[in-house]
Amino acid sequence: MTASKAQAPAYAGNSSEIHLEAQNALEPSSVSGSFQPYTDDADFGGEDNPPAYTEYDESRPPVDGSRDDSVNERIRSDEYDIPGARVLTSYREGKTYTISLAPYLSSNAEVLYRFFKLQAELPPQVFVSVKGTHTVSTKNRDKQSSTQTIIDFDFLIDGSDSVLPPVRCIDGVYKVMKVIQDNDGVSAYRGSRFRSTNRNWCKKKRIATALEDGQINISPTLEEWCQRFCSDKSSVKSFTLHRDVVNWNFNLIRRQIISIIRSTNYCGTITVSPFIQQSRVTIYSPSLINRLRTSSFVWWTCVILQLWIITWPLLILLEKRYEIVRVEHHVSRGGVYSSPGGSENDWVQTYTSAIKAAALGRRQGEVVTAADIPRARDMFMNRLDSESERERRQRIDRGEGTWADSVVDLVRGVSEAAHRWNVNQSWGSDEY
Repeated sequence: MTASKAQAPAYAGNSSEIHLEAQNALEPSSVSGSFQPYTDDADFGGEDNPPAYTEYDESRPPVDGSRDDSVNERIRSDEYDIPGARVLTSYREGKTYTISLAPYLSSNAEVLYRFFKLQAELPPQVFVSVKGTHTVSTKNRDKQSSTQTIIDFDFLIDGSDSVLPPVRCIDGVYKVMKVIQDNDGVSAYRGSRFRSTNRNWCKKKRIATALEDGQINISPTLEEWCQRFCSDKSSVKSFTLHRDVVNWNFNLIRRQIISIIRSTNYCGTITVSPFIQQSRVTIYSPSLINRLRTSSFVWWTCVILQLWIITWPLLILLEKRYEIVRVEHHVSRGGVYSSPGGSENDWVQTYTSAIKAAALGRRQGEVVTAADIPRARDMFMNRLDSESERERRQRIDRGEGTWADSVVDLVRGVSEAAHRWNVNQSWGSDEY
């Protein structure tokens, strides 16, 4: 049973399945890669160690991210649309992901392969969640104390267009597609109910023949894995493509954002965490059990009635999972950054004024974008004067100001002094 709440973002599309099948019917891009054992020690996150993979070389030359802006296209939100799919949010993981029970995707290997080829081209969308809270203790008439948590601000910083390198310029260098091998001795979900180090139904005859032919590694391609999945007779099965953000020093980002907000004299608790949208795509077979497990009503029923004690072990025993492909999106390679936002330090410095303004403005449920940066800078530099205000100051500078201009100048000075006093005061402290 999925442990995530359902959410339908604006980009979750409902276009027809016929459109997708027509789109998938296009010839896939040519692939001329050879598979080599994966030896990189990138951290995929999570509590499990990453399985071994083979690099899926797209045979495209690396392109510098500083090329003409016409090449650095931004992925449109509708490119993530999957007919009949749902977008779910896991607040525990800090991720959103897409699931689909479309029958043709779990029964037609060619369609599934072309579908995942298209999905592999899309990067995850990177956001940073910033939240500030403080506690307030109160006493009722019976002198019994109670504690309430007050949210001072809660917003997202949009890094989808600045953290990762430009989408069309990263194949083979900053974006690497990796497919797991057979018989590599690494624990992974290879179409089984539990993690295994071997393809349990891989015939010994095939291995022996490969060894006789001098093939040391039997490395199935993504297309072959799709064929295995679709030919699997199990009624409860799933196939997942993961999108990972790699070589991103988030601890540095967290420390700097906390320091920026502390500079506003905020005394509450600050929580900074990554929030990755479109982190993975999972295709489920359209069985009754899979339909029930992806239902929000059924999920909440199991949680409220504590039925998960029975349903979760049951799903583990019934489901055959295929988690053999990951697409790594590198923020940097060898210390070289190709993203528009530059290094982690550069990225945070760019958003410094916008972060301060969002915290002081106590924004909640909003997204801070690049468009907020110049407005925030103007606010802190007191450059948000109207045209009439600029004319008034020019008259005073020329000695042509009236008594009304003097009164306005006095009132404005008092207001600015009060604003500076408020900024210098601490806020967000716990109240007891």
